[in-house]
Amino acid sequence: MENQSELVWGMFTRSISRSLKQQPHDLYEVDALTWVAGEAPAIEQGSPLWRFETSRVEVVVSELGNHHSWVGATQHLHYTNAAQRRMLDEYSRGPLAAGPDTLTDLIPVRKHGVWWRLPEDERRRHFGEQGHTTIGLRYARAIYRRLYHCRYLPSGTTYDFLTYFEFERERADEFRRLLDELRDQKKNPEWSFVETEFEIWLTKRQTRRGSTRDHRE
Repeated sequence: MENQSELVWGMFTRSISRSLKQQPHDLYEVDALTWVAGEAPAIEQGSPLWRFETSRVEVVVSELGNHHSWVGATQHLHYTNAAQRRMLDEYSRGPLAAGPDTLTDLIPVRKHGVWWRLPEDERRRHFGEQGHTTIGLRYARAIYRRLYHCRYLPSGTTYDFLTYFEFERERADEFRRLLDELRDQKKNPEWSFVETEFEIWLTKRQTRRGSTRDHRE
């Protein structure tokens, strides 16, 4: 897992700016857009998408007005207990190398207002011992995941979270099973609060690394 004491900004952009060209980044090609709930933007198959991570807030602020960008920041894990965190530390796989067989999925999510009005302890109960975190743990060895929070950013973002996954092409069906379990309201009642969700399926084409340390969650 990443060092949670260091804030990391994540940005996904469909229109690269001059200021970002020399930043460490990953470049993707859009394979498909899958609608799940609410509204989804129009994204052309075959178009590029870039991902940047930085601890420099000034880089992010300069891009917040770009309507082709999604921005979020890493935070500590809110709904995991000590045992689950130890398991995540032990089992979580790292990011994959770029290549034609590395698939990724970016899933922006917005929850209903009623979710955010629940007290913290009630939200935690909705995850439950057999809920979201437990389901995710079963796939942690095979699928790299990264969570960016964006609900309280000053940009007035439409989404609450940007969820990002990487996996080998041969594991695509395994990843779809993970999504099916997370959206099964009997197994994971927390998903009943989702208002907007869509999937941007991507192939990870290139990686450019500079002095910025790679971060994992």
